[in-house]
Amino acid sequence: MGSNKVPVQIDPQTGRASSPNQAQIVSYLRALARSKVSILIPNWDHVSEVYKNLIWEEICVSYLFKCY
Repeated sequence: MGSNKVPVQIDPQTGRASSPNQAQIVSYLRALARSKVSILIPNWDHVSEVYKNLIWEEICVSYLFKCY
């Protein structure tokens, strides 16, 4: 599991991630958000911190990412 992790760099000024596998990461994040957040929520600003934290935890334990 650990050897499959892909490092992801986050630009602290923009909050944007960059990685050699960026398309795969974006696809994963979209699917994860769709599975956790109701389609009735108008935008990310209206998602509760509880759900944002749950999503972040799942990203960190995923086989795709190293959170640092």
